[in-house]
Amino acid sequence: MSIFGSRIQYGEQGPQEDRVIGENIIGGPLSGKDVRMYLDAKTLGFLLEVAQQSLSSRAVLHGVGLKVTARRGSDGNQYEVWSIVSLAPKAERSAVLEGLTGRK
Repeated sequence: MSIFGSRIQYGEQGPQEDRVIGENIIGGPLSGKDVRMYLDAKTLGFLLEVAQQSLSSRAVLHGVGLKVTARRGSDGNQYEVWSIVSLAPKAERSAVLEGLTGRK
């Protein structure tokens, strides 16, 4: 553990049949920057509904990017709010799982 704490990764696991060939981390708790992301219940519920339509129980976002907005609070603290931008989420398709179950 570092002085900034542990890093928890969300959505880190890609398709099992694809090989990892590189990795980048932008920001995060080890960067020492004040960065925030707000996810409301409506958005999380929608992503959960999409994921539940998948045999792998996962939603996939294509065309993913980050929108970074700098803000200053009334106390003078400056921070960034990061938002995920993407095309509409879709239920992940897995040829392996579909082959095993016979479902599409």
